Amino acid sequence: MTSMKTQFDLSNKSAVLVGAGGPLGVPMAKALADCGARVLLVGRNGEKLQAIAESLNNKARVQWHQADASTEEGAKTIAAAA
Repeated sequence: MTSMKTQFDLSNKSAVLVGAGGPLGVPMAKALADCGARVLLVGRNGEKLQAIAESLNNKARVQWHQADASTEEGAKTIAAAA
């Protein structure tokens, strides 16, 4: 069986995962990181995002940023963090 990274090589790519603290955040972040992407987890609950980032054991490639993407200011801080 072919590995996911072989099929979807995201090395040297960045992914911004908004709503990362939700139920799909962990599996999506893991899949993106496993494919080589630099992942920015974004959500309103900073403690939850930090725990997710730490659980991935890939801290050099996974970062987190607490923001509310539904506001203009939140969108600006996300863009700056990315």
